[in-house]
Order: sequence, then C-alpha cells, then structure tokens
Amino acid sequence: MSDFDNIPDELKQHDQWLYWNASNDKPRKPLASPAADYGASWSNPDEWQTFEEVSEGSKTVAEAGIGFVNAANNSNHPRGIYGVIDLDGIIGEDGHPKDWVPSIAPFVDHDAYIEYSPSGEGMHIPIAGAEEPDWWSDEHFSEEEHEGVEYLTNKYATYTGDKLPRAGDEVVEWGDWIKEWLREAYKTVTGSDPLADRTKQVANDATGDSSSTPDEEWFVEEVAEEALKEIDSDCGYKKWRDIGMALSNRFGTSRGGRMFESWSRGSGWDEEAEDQADRIVSDARNYDYDAGTIIHYAQDSGWDATAAAREQLPDRDTVPDKPTVERVDEDSEPPESDTEESTEQDSAGITAVSTLDHYDGGYGYLNTNEDGETWFERVTNFKLDAESFLFKDGTRLIDLTVIPSSGEETYDITVPAKVFNDARRFRDNIVTGLTTTFEGTPSDLNELRKLVGAQPAPVRKGTHHMGLHPGEGEIVTPEGVITADGWTDDPEMAYIEREIAAERAFELSPETHTSVDRDEVASILELLPKTRNSDRFLPVLGWLYTAPFRPYVQDWEGQFNTLHVTGETGAGKSSTLSLAWQLIGMNGDPMACDDTKFALTTAMASTNSIPMWFDEYKPGDMKDWELDRFQTLMRKSTRGGIETRGNADKSTEEYRLASPLMISGEQAVQGAAEERRSIQTRFLENVKQSGSVTREAFSRLTGTAYEKDGETHEPSGYDLHEHAFAYHQFVARQDEATLKKQWKESREYVRDLLTTHGITGVDDLPRQGLQTIHFGLAAFGRFATEVGAESLPTAEEIDNALLYVASQFGDKGSRKSHLDRFLELASRAAAEDYIEEGQHYAVVNFGTPEEEVAIKLSRTFDSVSKYAQDFALDGEDMLNAAKDYRSRIKETGDKAGSYINEASQYTTGLNRCVRIDVSRAAEELQFEPEAFGATPIDDDTDESSKEDQAQRNSNHGHTAIATLAPGRDISFTAEIVNVSDGEYSRRAQGEFEGQAGSRLGWVIPGGNSHVFSARQGQTVRISKATLRTDQDGLKEVVVNDATEVEIVEPTADTQAGLDTAEEATTDGGEEAEAATDGAQGAGAQLKKKVKDELRTEYGPRAECSVAGIAGALDADPTAVETVLADLVTREGLLEETEDGYRRLS
Repeated sequence: MSDFDNIPDELKQHDQWLYWNASNDKPRKPLASPAADYGASWSNPDEWQTFEEVSEGSKTVAEAGIGFVNAANNSNHPRGIYGVIDLDGIIGEDGHPKDWVPSIAPFVDHDAYIEYSPSGEGMHIPIAGAEEPDWWSDEHFSEEEHEGVEYLTNKYATYTGDKLPRAGDEVVEWGDWIKEWLREAYKTVTGSDPLADRTKQVANDATGDSSSTPDEEWFVEEVAEEALKEIDSDCGYKKWRDIGMALSNRFGTSRGGRMFESWSRGSGWDEEAEDQADRIVSDARNYDYDAGTIIHYAQDSGWDATAAAREQLPDRDTVPDKPTVERVDEDSEPPESDTEESTEQDSAGITAVSTLDHYDGGYGYLNTNEDGETWFERVTNFKLDAESFLFKDGTRLIDLTVIPSSGEETYDITVPAKVFNDARRFRDNIVTGLTTTFEGTPSDLNELRKLVGAQPAPVRKGTHHMGLHPGEGEIVTPEGVITADGWTDDPEMAYIEREIAAERAFELSPETHTSVDRDEVASILELLPKTRNSDRFLPVLGWLYTAPFRPYVQDWEGQFNTLHVTGETGAGKSSTLSLAWQLIGMNGDPMACDDTKFALTTAMASTNSIPMWFDEYKPGDMKDWELDRFQTLMRKSTRGGIETRGNADKSTEEYRLASPLMISGEQAVQGAAEERRSIQTRFLENVKQSGSVTREAFSRLTGTAYEKDGETHEPSGYDLHEHAFAYHQFVARQDEATLKKQWKESREYVRDLLTTHGITGVDDLPRQGLQTIHFGLAAFGRFATEVGAESLPTAEEIDNALLYVASQFGDKGSRKSHLDRFLELASRAAAEDYIEEGQHYAVVNFGTPEEEVAIKLSRTFDSVSKYAQDFALDGEDMLNAAKDYRSRIKETGDKAGSYINEASQYTTGLNRCVRIDVSRAAEELQFEPEAFGATPIDDDTDESSKEDQAQRNSNHGHTAIATLAPGRDISFTAEIVNVSDGEYSRRAQGEFEGQAGSRLGWVIPGGNSHVFSARQGQTVRISKATLRTDQDGLKEVVVNDATEVEIVEPTADTQAGLDTAEEATTDGGEEAEAATDGAQGAGAQLKKKVKDELRTEYGPRAECSVAGIAGALDADPTAVETVLADLVTREGLLEETEDGYRRLS
C-alpha cells in the first residue's frame, strides 16, 4: 500500500526525489522517469525532481514508486544530512518484527516516522543530521539472505508512505540514543560488540601483534583513571551512565563503583546524583557496557589509547606475574592440545580450529620464550565435553558435561549456544560448580565456542516434553529414549532437563529395566481391573491407557480430557492413583494443586503423553487466587496452550502445557469449562472391606497384607515399572493409521451405546471423554492379549462404566449445561448492574405464581460477556454468540417442567424475549430473582408463617397500611397521590395515602402498563400486589400487569384515609360494589369497541395512537390508553412505539 501523503512534509520540501519501478530487473534502482528502464545518476542534483513531480508521475505507471536521495554533498539541509535506517527482511510470518530485531520502541517514543518498505518485509526510518559512527558497517546475516540492518547516509532510499500504525510523523534527529540502537543492532546481527573490539584493536596498534593479546589485559585501573581524566564528568546523562556501567562491569561493583563516584564528583554532584550512581552500578550487569565504552569516550576527548596500551602491555618474552599463569617445567606432564582433536566434527560436518590448549584439566594458552621457558596462562580450570548438539524450535543447544580439574564431581548441563556470546551469561550457565572458575575475555569465549563446536558429537532434536514423539517413534524420558525395541543408544530425540520435580518423579531407567517379564506384566494386567468397583475404576484405566497416545488425540481433536477422581476420605483415591502413576513409570508421589505457579506450569509442560498427577484438589480449602491459578492452567493444558514466563534478564520463556492431567480430591471439579472437559468418577469405600475381592487384588498387586479365610497373607507384590517399560514399547509400536481407525470406531461405539440406552444431551467434549475411555480400554485389551493376560474386563463391565460416566453428562445428569451457566452468570451480572431492567430484561407478572423474568438475549449476551471478562471468569466457558444459545433455549423449553416458559415471546419495550420461570430457575440453578428485582424465593419461611403473612396482606382483621408485611397478594384501598415518571428503568412511581395521612410508595416496573396515568387523586382498590422493602429499608408496593386495580368512589372512611379491603366493604360496601360493577361493565364495553376499531380500520403493522382512537370512538383518552396498554401486555395485539402503538395481528 502506498499513501504518499503520510511522508513527512520536511522531506517533501526538498527537491531530491527520483522514481523506481518494481517491474525492472533491479526494482529499487533510481530512475529519472517512472517508465525508464535505465538508471538515473542519483548523485547528480540536475536529475533530482520535486516531490510533487514524482508523486504525480508515479500515478501514470502501475509499478512505479518514488524515493529520496540522501546526498552528503547537498548543503541545503538546515538540520544536517538526511539518512535512513533500512531494516531488511525483518517482518516475520506473523506480521511482527522478528525476534532478533532490537525494539523500535525508542523511535516510537520519539514520535518517529516509520514506514514499511516496498516488499512489506522491511522498514525504513528517516533520520535528520545523520552521522554514521566510525565503527559502523552495514551488516546482514549472510550474503544469500537479504536480512539485516543498513544505515543509508549517502544513498538513494525508496519511500512508500505505508506508515506503521503506531509511528509518528517526525523525521527524528540524530542523537546518542540512535547510536546506541545501532550498536545493539550490530551486536545482534554480527554477534560482537563494535565498541568492545576497540580494546583489542588499541592493543594491536600498540604492539603490532594481532595474534593472542587478551582484549583487556592492558586496560587496568590506573589506565582507566588516566582515561577518565580526559572526560568531563559534567557531561550528558547518557554518557555519564554508560561510563558508570562500564566501570562496574570492568572492575566490579565495589571497585568500579568507587572509581565512578570519584570521577563524578564535579559541580553537578549532589545527593540525587549519588543515588543515581548507586542505581547505575547495581544495574550494570544487565547491560553490555565495558572497557571499550570508556576507551571510546576518552579517545573522542583526545586521549591517546595506543600510547597507554604500549606502556602497559608486557614483553611477550617474559613470563607474566599473574595468578592465572603457571610455569610448565620440563618434568611436568606434557600439555594436551585440543586443537588437533577438535578440528573436525564427524556428526555435524563442522571444521573449526581453536587456539586454546588443554593442560592440567583446564583450558588456556601455552607460551614458550626464546630462553625455553614455558608457561600456561589459564582461562578455565575445567574441561567441556559435548555429548550432543540439539535443535529445539530453531534454537541451537549443546548438551555438555563439565569436568572440573579439582576432582569435584562432573555435572551435565544443556545450554543455548549463545552462552558463549557473553561472559556473564557463560558464568551463570556453565561455571556453576563448587570449584569451577573462568578468567577469560570475550575473545577467549570465541575460542571456547570453536573448541566445543568442533567436538565429535551427534546432532539431535531437543525437547522439554517427556513422552511419545510420533514423528520419530520414540518415547523420550529424562533417563533415555525408549523405542519399540526398548532403550536405544542412538535416538533422534534427546530430553532437555529443566531441573524440575516432574523429571525427578520419573523413575523408569535403563539401569533397572532392560527387558520385559511378560508373565509379570500379564499378572499385573489381570489383577489391576479387580482392585476397585469396575464401573468406577474402568474409566480411570481407559483414560490412563489413552494418555500415552495424547499427541495423536491432540492432533485429531485439538484437546484432551482431564481425569478427575473424587471420593470420601479413606476411599483409597491416593493409593489407587499412586499405583496407576507407577504403571506409567513415575514414583507414585503426587504434585500439589496449591503449589507455586512456576511449579504447576513446569509440571504441566514437562510431558506430552505421560500423565501428571495432582492430589488434594479442595476448592473449599484453597484460596480463591490459588484455585483460579490452578484451573486456568488446567484449562490451558487440555488444549495444549502456551504459558509465558518472564526471566530476570527481561527475556521470556514459553511453556507448552501438554501433560495429560489426573486430579484427585474430595470435591468435584468446579467450573463449567472444567466439568465439560473432565472425566469424573467417584470412588467408593466398600473396596477396602476385609475379605473382599477388591481388597485381595489390590494387596496382591502392591505387596500389602490382607485377610482371607481367617489367615493373614503377605504377598510379595509386583514391580509396576515392568508394566511401564512394556507399555511404552507397545505405544511406540503402534502406527497412526490404525490408531485413528480405532479412535473412530470408539466414537461410533459410544454413539450407539448412548442411543440404545436413550441418553441424550451429551455434548462433543463429554462425548470425547467417553470415546477416550473406550479407546483406552480397547488398547488395554490388545496390550493384555499381547503379553498373554486372560482374565480381563467383560463387555458388560465396560458398557456399565461408560454409562456411569455418560449419566453425568446427559439430560438427566447432574452437570450443568451451557444455558444453565449462562443464566447463572446473567443473575450475577444483574447483581453487579451489568444488565439493567428495561434495557436487558423485564419482570413480568411480578408477585404472582406466574412471575417471570423476560430476557432480551442479544443485548444481555454482550453485557454478560463483558461481566465475565471484567471479572476474569474465563472458566465459565460461554458460547461464542447469543445465537449459539437459541437452539439450546428451544430444546430446554420443549422439556416438561423446564424453567424456560417461552423461547421467544413479545414483551413490552423489549420485543421478543426469553421467558424464565423465576421459581423453577431459582430452584434448579444458582439464580437469584432479587438480582432482577423479582420476588426473592425465601426457602427459610415455614408454611405457617407464609399463611399468616398472606392472611395479613389480604387484610382480614382490618389491618391498616402501616402494618402490612412484605409479601405477595396484598389487597387494600387507597388514594393515589404524587404520580410521576419513573426513575431509572421504572415506568412510573408515586405514593398511596392512608389512614391519618400515612403514606406508602408505589412503583410500576418497566415493561408494564402505566395503570395510574392521569389518576392522581382517585381512590382505588388494589389486589394481587406485592409489598417489598427497597434498598433503603422502606416499604413500597410493586404494581404490574398482574395487579388488579379498581376505581372506587371514596366513602366517608376512605375520604379520611386508607382503609383495608374489608373495611371498605363493611363501611361503604354497597356503593363500592355498585361503582365497581359499573366500572367493570364500562371498561369491557370500551375494550370491545377499541378492538373492533383496530380490526376494521387498522391493518397489520399499522400505526395508531390514543388520540386517534379516542377521537374516533368519542371516548375518554385516559380510558382508551388503559385499554391499549392492556392489549399490549395481555393479548399481544399491539406493540408500543415511540409515538404510540402498532398493530401486530
């Protein structure tokens, strides 16, 4: 994309523009015209054109573009010469800069203009006042790859106007921060620091020798102090900081810090500067500033570094007096040289020559002078042996054995090859023994890299995941690699240790198990299913024997079910799962659910097919954040998700959570997402009864005592790791095509089983869990047959186990559906004011047995989703869109006794809504009616108190308004006062006035008719109303479409105030009844006339109004409005509009 308007105006003002054409052999060649096929002399100002000329001219040729000449000989630049940082080939397949590219955040922070190159794979950043550093050279990773960094200061550069979204509009000015950015880029591409090389270059200039002079040997403390005298300490902050960090890194925190403080004590030194200096020194090790930094700044100030080096460098014919130098006597053992043995590496085809010598168990340099004196200048006091070279996700790793010369025990490490780039990183990763030391320089690290890289060692693929790697047909473990034929000495894969608990838990080893005892394995397989109730235990076995095939299942289905075992204390959960874990090669000791996040993450990322077991899952005892942390990782693990962890050096490390998880505890797994993804079984205690078949089988298997026929038996038990070794070989022998066929057959078997037994409502994920059980039990059967086992689970036992698990998921099961969870979430969202009455829902038939909540699904879904996101409720497993719930709502509504009364029914103000039966929803779900403003369900009120309340609210016994108790079905007579529009989502509100002037508030919720419109001052008889307490503790009457309202003539008593219903009947009953009968008769007649008028004069979807119908019938507009409102809410003949009503049918 090109948008030349984005190009900074500052560049447009200069007449230094030319064309380029993408269709030419050299597409980026500068051209004098858009269609030219020959290049322009870009250095000739006579050929340059204005921006307006090239931008218009490029429009005439489809493949033409424009570019700017960064010309050093053009003096018409008030801000100096322009240049361009050209980042080639840096955009990865994901559209983001590749990992090696230094962050462009400094440019963004400076509001720099940045654009994509014509290929879309690079970036261009124009710079004003360009000054190419004397150490700079354009660098690419290789001559073949056009990927790297160039700094164009006297060249032609293309411009596209394809601006980065977060870029600014400024041509930023050259400064030290750009120089530092270029230095980082140079180091990334070349692997070396251009300033660090200055020390060696200065030494070479001083001695005329470029052979083996240690880089920083001459830059001692005295020389550094002389160099600092040439640099003004009252310089800019960046230079001051660089020098402080360089001193700390060169001479150590203590000594370097003192030198920094001594030099800094100029006119700007104060308490704040002292605090800053302390921070700089302490942070220095995280940066690469060193002696070269000081030399660079000192030379810029006129210091003669070459002369200083000449004074310090020793005569190479004299034995140096240094702690790292050892004399080699004639009688000493001849030194070994690794040079010859490491010139060629057979496996990797690498040829490299190192100048390091091996002597006395370490590496260094052997020197002999003209007098025949020989000495060894030590770099390390240990030796490195490369066991293998690994490749993991494009990263080069080396499996090394470190052999200390002190006699300390050797240790194995796996490190990235880049540890040889930096002395600090090398010490932190390799020099970790009790006695190991490294006294070298960056150039020594280069020699060590060559020495190790040229050692003969195999090249393998590295992995952090124990378990099956289908492409290679290998089971990778911390102890070695298992194939179909057992342990192999020449695997394609190699395990990369992380030094975590999961690795220590794996116990199967080539030192203990080298062959399979088929008879022992057969006995284990025959006893195993008999150790527990088959319907509860076979689901565990089915999952356990499928887990080693997880890489296949993950590839076919995208996720893998979790196993969750519950049971009371003493039910034998832990002992059984410990046995199961040992059957796979583990030690039988579980992980903890409340462990640290790092421990949980690394455990779940340690395998891709060997199960990880977490015990003591107790949501009631775990802190909320602990439970949320564990379940978040558990959900990620079922999908094989990625967890990212930051490191101390500000880098990040990714962990792919691929372990099959088995979890045990006394409580069932919480959360809808977790429930649907887990296979749950509950263990019973009866298996442990003395004399039972299950107790005997478990004891014989594990070697524990049991009672039988009045005698105590003490069996020897079986080696469960024999089974592990045999089953891993069995897994490695299986081919994917056959396994996929068997997986499909298991799905078909489960489908037929559910159909046969009439089990419906089992979703895809729970169905995959059943498929997993059947597939695993089939694998168990094939494996058992292969080793000669005979007494195996019957087909009936397998079916019963599948039906036991299926019954939890089906329509009659105890697990909650997506719709159940959505309505529970909606209730919680309403309580938090994420959804509001009148906008998302309405309460219909308030206070009656037919009370409903009408939910506008489309609006409510969006707000509930936001609530779930804001409260980090990602475990609630919501569906993707509101429409995904509609079919479930209809299916649920079709079932007898459902809490869905109507899947779609017209509701005033909201149009079509889902109607929820309040009582049933509250009974079946964690659904709180009061969150919606509906009547609370009081489970604690006994029947007698309910009857008493109903008695009072019906006003038997002449109860006055002030004594009415909150509840449903209250009746009274009152005068309407203070009628007003409702606040928030209410339709209207006001007050009733009662005896002695007492008053009681009333409200009409949104979605109901305004029955009190224009009735202020009238006396009414109210029936079937609800009295509730508002948020301030005040009583108020809720009037809705189910409430009966009658206009009555005030009697002597009612004129004095509010009477109860019975009082009104007693004191003025005849008149009141007559008035009521008359009002009801007139109302019915008017309603018939209005309906006739609508049917004859207004067609479907026609608009109508109160005034129009009242005028046509010569009727009271207030009475007509009451009738129209009734036709909206009760009969569904009309719907309200902004200006009136619309006929529906």
